[in-house]
Amino acid sequence: MASQNLPVLIKGSNGQAVKLVQQLLNAYVPYIKNAKSIKEDSDFGQNTEQAIITFQKAYRNQFDGTLEGDGKVGNLTWRALGDFGYRHSPAGQS
Repeated sequence: MASQNLPVLIKGSNGQAVKLVQQLLNAYVPYIKNAKSIKEDSDFGQNTEQAIITFQKAYRNQFDGTLEGDGKVGNLTWRALGDFGYRHSPAGQS
């Protein structure tokens, strides 16, 4: 996932990039303690923000201690979303 071409997303954002984040977060629910499915509605509201924070904290604890649990989707979080998917794919587990 080329994070340099992706927008910074915060609470109140909307559109296809938000929906992509929501889809990724829902796909990762089985792998993250205390994660809950969220509505894939393209709107970055409270539930999406909380899901991002949960993801960021889980990623920080498992792989990278530098990722902030701030609820914003910037370059580091985009990169972490892609990396997490790779690590939990058959290719990433070899």
